[in-house]
Amino acid sequence: MIETWTAQQYTDPSFLASMRHNSENIFGLVRVVLADGTIEVSKRQAMLNLFFWPILTAFNIPIRIDHFVKRIPLNKGTLIKCLNPYYEEVMAQDHHNAKRLKQVLHEMNENIYQWCFDDLLAYCATIDIDDMSRIMNDPPMRKEIDSKWQIEESWSTKQVEDFIESHRKVIMDMLGTPGALQHQTLLPYQQIGLLNKFQVPQTMYAFGVRTDVNDNIISKPVIGSAIDGLRDIHEFAIESLSAKKSAFYNHNSVSRSQYFGRRQHLLSSSVRHLYKGDCGSTQLVAFNITADDKAHGITSNASNVIGKVILDKETNTYVTLTNKNIDKYKGTTVMMRSPMTCRYRDGVCEVCGGQVLGNINRKILIGIMSAIHTIEPVTQKILSAKHLIKTNSIEYIIPDKARKLVRQVNTSDMVWTPEFQKILSQCRIGIPVKCFTRFDDVARIRSDKPIIESNYSRIDAFYIERDGKVDEYEMFQDKQTPFLAYDFLLHVRDHLREKEIKNGIIWLPLKGSEKLQIFKTIVVNDNMNEFVTSVETFLGNPITKCTSCSEALEEFSSIIYSKVSANIVHLEVLLKSYEIGEGDDWRIPRVENADNVRFGSMNDILSNRHVGIRLAYQFVKKYFRSPNTYVTPRQTSPFDMMIGYTDY
Repeated sequence: MIETWTAQQYTDPSFLASMRHNSENIFGLVRVVLADGTIEVSKRQAMLNLFFWPILTAFNIPIRIDHFVKRIPLNKGTLIKCLNPYYEEVMAQDHHNAKRLKQVLHEMNENIYQWCFDDLLAYCATIDIDDMSRIMNDPPMRKEIDSKWQIEESWSTKQVEDFIESHRKVIMDMLGTPGALQHQTLLPYQQIGLLNKFQVPQTMYAFGVRTDVNDNIISKPVIGSAIDGLRDIHEFAIESLSAKKSAFYNHNSVSRSQYFGRRQHLLSSSVRHLYKGDCGSTQLVAFNITADDKAHGITSNASNVIGKVILDKETNTYVTLTNKNIDKYKGTTVMMRSPMTCRYRDGVCEVCGGQVLGNINRKILIGIMSAIHTIEPVTQKILSAKHLIKTNSIEYIIPDKARKLVRQVNTSDMVWTPEFQKILSQCRIGIPVKCFTRFDDVARIRSDKPIIESNYSRIDAFYIERDGKVDEYEMFQDKQTPFLAYDFLLHVRDHLREKEIKNGIIWLPLKGSEKLQIFKTIVVNDNMNEFVTSVETFLGNPITKCTSCSEALEEFSSIIYSKVSANIVHLEVLLKSYEIGEGDDWRIPRVENADNVRFGSMNDILSNRHVGIRLAYQFVKKYFRSPNTYVTPRQTSPFDMMIGYTDY
């Protein structure tokens, strides 16, 4: 006879407690009576749901069939995916439920944790070298592992990594498929996603391609692995680069990134409070929500804007972006409520901050929290990069016809060939208008302001005209598209008056471009040194050239999202702390026009905004001697211990 559970039972904490203590002996089916029907499931699966349903009952939400969590390997990712609908339903009821919801989620996690370690500890598996040896010598696995001897030193980096990747997938599939191997010790680990998809091949298959501290790729691949060892002294020397890079990063990059992070904490401490309600700001900030475009190497940034409040163009009403409606806005530019234009100068309101900030503990200083969310992943990326899991190299090969005109200086930079340079002054170049993603902005490029070149163009093809004859040259190759280099973008800028637009093609003279870099491609090697430099450089000076909130957000997010992922609201809070008033007023202003904003540099704001930070840099004598100390208004900081100065 099948047992039946009713709401009176499964909402009783003592019922879950009794099930927990006897969970190893629970078998068979059970009927579960829910608000919109009855389902028949296994008892063990139903018992797992008993941990989740208090999240709903705490807010008087009737438990429906669609609330039932089906049997899946449970890990952090799948758990979050299961709980997201619960979270959205509770928050849709009232966004002020956040504090109580965190308490309920904490209780749920505690219950699951205690269940695993109090009642299920005997079922925790371990693995040793003998298990690994048996797995690697299982005939199907042995066949896969022996395929690595087909790798040749003459192969390109891409060929080697593509080959290893194809066999990595087979290895991971075998480890996670019941019955694929005789020895299934790693099966539960793979089923719940605990096996690192890059580190397992290094352990069992091959280390692959390595890079030096400057991220130059070593062409000779390491065929040995952690278990079967290295083949010779050459592989030992190449694999030793991982230790060299680790030492280099620990000594230089990590400490530098952490120091940079601390400075952001000090600077962003000006944005202190999360205010209830709506500040009433009417100044919106434009942001382009990109869609995935694998052909051009573009990854969607949509997941980073979840929780933002935007103005829907169709209904002319404010809408909160969620996982359910985000697809509607991919590939469009939205107008957002933003911390950068919030009318609170020392904080952010709930509407401008959106759902992400609205859910935090009210005692948290949101500026420092956002700085941590933005900068901490940079340091973490450095720590990950030093392990050299994968080079992620992308080597662009110029198509055969274009090689007559273009040659590669290195893996990313291209110039005109010496032969073409001789006749270059007699030619014009034609670039399709559609290849420019930001053609109107080319005229505004300044030689004293660094730019992200890849944001301006994607050159699928170009044309050369000489003596009235036009030839087309394809540049799209193996899903990779080059873009115009900074030098040539300046050349385009300087010859805009001579341009001719005909049949969707922009024609420009080539005279004067003989020695310039023409095209570039991105070689991704997880070079975190360059990344930290680019972030630090932008906040150090180029940000002061930005004149609108949208411009600053676009440029800063392009840099950050090239390597790390963080909700955009944290980037906006950090950028808010860089806004300054007119003249010598270094306080965060109340933005009246999102397209007319001043930004200060990191060093200048740290030196002038707060008394506490000013003194932290050991400027005590200079501070008290300067007449500006007594006439310049300054903003308060949690680090200020002084009194008698002006807050606003």
